[in-house]
Parts: sequence; C-alpha cells; structure tokens
Amino acid sequence: MRTPDTPPLGSVVDFTTERALRRAEPVTRPAPAPQADPVAEVAGHLARLHDTGQPVATVSWVNHHSALELLHSDPELLGRLTYLGVDGLFLRSLLGGGLVPRTSADLVLPELLGRLRAPRVAVVGGRPEDVASLRRAVAALLPPDGEIVSVRDGYAGRPAPGELDVWLARTRPTVVLAGLGAPLQEQFVLDVARHLPQGLALTCGGFLDQVQQAGYYPAWAYPLKLNWLVRLAREPRRMWRRYSVEAVAALRARAALRAEVLAAPGFRRLRWYAWPEVDDRWAAEASSS
Repeated sequence: MRTPDTPPLGSVVDFTTERALRRAEPVTRPAPAPQADPVAEVAGHLARLHDTGQPVATVSWVNHHSALELLHSDPELLGRLTYLGVDGLFLRSLLGGGLVPRTSADLVLPELLGRLRAPRVAVVGGRPEDVASLRRAVAALLPPDGEIVSVRDGYAGRPAPGELDVWLARTRPTVVLAGLGAPLQEQFVLDVARHLPQGLALTCGGFLDQVQQAGYYPAWAYPLKLNWLVRLAREPRRMWRRYSVEAVAALRARAALRAEVLAAPGFRRLRWYAWPEVDDRWAAEASSS
C-alpha cells in the first residue's frame, strides 16, 4: 500500500484517509486519462480537506520570480509547505513541462472558493486603499453560506507574528489567503498554520490585484498561453524586470530550481492529486496491484 511522505511542520496529510473519502472509486483505480484537468483535481482535493475538517494544509505556488526569491533567501520554506504548485509557464518549462501540472492561484482559487462548505475567509494583502474592493471581489467568489471574516492590507495592516494567535482566535477563519510576495507570504501561511487547527492557508501572489479587475485576463489569454504578456502590458513598471533580467537569471539557475522545487514533498503531493498519470510512484503501484 502506498504511504505518504512525512508531512511538513504543522500539517498532517493522510493519503489513506483521502482515499477513504473517495469511496466511489477503488483504491487501485487506474491512473486518470491524460486530459484530466489538474486545476479541478487540486481544487476538489483542497475542498475535501476543508469540508471534512482536516488539519490545516499550507499551499503555495511559485513562478520563476518567487522561486528565485525563495532560493536566495530561505529555500527550506519550500520543503515545509503541504502543497507546492507551479504558477508560470516559463518556470514550468524550466522544470520540465511534461512532469509539472499547470496550476496557479488565479486558476485554482476561483474554483476552490466556490466549492467550499460554509467557508470563513480571511484575506491579507494588497494596498490599504483596496481593502473595501478586495472584500467585495473575494466575497463574490464564495458560496451563499460563505463569509469574509477579515480583510487586512499587506502593509501596516498585516498581523504581526506576535498577534497572529489573537487575530485568528477572534476571526476564526477556515481559509486564509495571503498575497504578500515571496518569501513573506510563504512564511506567513506557515506561521498561520501553527495557530489554525484546521482549514487552508494559501498564498495567492498577484491574484489579489487581478480579482479586483473584471476581465483582467481576456478570454484568449489562457488558451494562447499569453497571460504573462497581458500582465506585462498592464503592469510594465512592475513586470518588465521579471520577464527580462529575472528570466535570464532563472535560466542560469535552472539546475538549482529543479533540485529544490521537484524535490519538495509538497510539490510531489500536489502533483499526485493534480496529474497522477505522470507520477512514477503511482504507476508502480498500479502496475503491481
């Protein structure tokens, strides 16, 4: 029987329990068809964790910019996350596109939030002047029984480590979204996990900016894989360096990025749920059953 990797600090992931939740499917089911939707698979799995009251899971996505930041500042953060996904076509290509499912916060979160059962959502990130519009935008993604329990900006409004326990005890969120930039947002969700008994703590990068603008990405952007170009056109001062200087730096650091991201337990866990047909461990189990 397949056994999970040792879960990171503050999180418990039990693959046997997860399989028990999927009672409609045999434990030794064949791998899904290659056309399975990784975004839907990840959103569905995270929703089950939330709705069944599992211990808190921490989730983050990296692109070439944030992966470089983490690599240079604190690469150990990558290994402590429950789930680690890849957000960015360029990083996906550097890591080996055939091994890396395409998921990102802006794809997963809208689907995930709408699936949750009575979520209590706290948001940390964005500018102080955007708190009201951010509250409205995220609330629009929630089911009828969902609730926004707190919205704090990512600057002076961000809860300090010493007040996290008080803030979480007062607001009692089951979902915490942090859009603070790497590595601050990864450290934040890991700090949250120390005080949150169950639920989800997820980073979301630029999603908090995008969700406030209807039609931020045109309908053609994702099918043509040009969402990066749209973002560059919308935010040239912020993005030009990311898609030039930092892209070259990531290309040079490809070996180190592959070593850190592909080896992270959270990456392997997320890939198992998102795209199990490329997981060698799953293939070995299926062939021996």
